[in-house]
Parts: sequence; structure tokens; C-alpha cells
Amino acid sequence: MYKDVQLLHISEKCRSLVQLDLTWCEKITDLGITNMSKGCSNLTDLSLAYCEGVGSPGVTAIAENCPHIHTLDLTGEPHTLVSPPRPLNHVMRHTVE
Repeated sequence: MYKDVQLLHISEKCRSLVQLDLTWCEKITDLGITNMSKGCSNLTDLSLAYCEGVGSPGVTAIAENCPHIHTLDLTGEPHTLVSPPRPLNHVMRHTVE
């Protein structure tokens, strides 16, 4: 299971990363996602399904730092995310259970 510290390492070492599945990584937070999005700006596909520690700040960081993102899975996210940031309106799959 990933934590924020592992996301920092990924952001430093995997700058060409395009796909990342963090489903059920309950220990990651907005801080980890923000750091990862800055280092992995080439991401096109990201799953944050069931990542309870990620909310609006993390999703906003993805919108701002990952211009190539076309799939963002937020399945099961009970975040405070009322609506996606404008750059993500067309890509986000968000199912609240």
C-alpha cells in the first residue's frame, strides 16, 4: 500500500509515467497527490478509487499539473468534491457509493 512518501519517490524517479493505479491506497493524502502530480505531469490515466485521504485539493492539483490526463477514476470517493475543476470536466469518472 502506497503512502505519501512513496508518491514523492515516484514523482522524483518516474517523470515519464503515464499510467498509475492507486486504487485502495487509503494512506495517501492530498499532499502526496499534489507532489506526485508536479513530478509526473505526463500522466494520462490515474485511478484514485477508494483513496479516502484524497479530496478536492488533490484533484485540483491533478487538473493544474497534469494537462494530458484523460482518465481519472474517483470511484467510491465520498470527498467534498462538489464538481470537478474545469480542466477535468470531460475526463472524470466519479461514482459515489
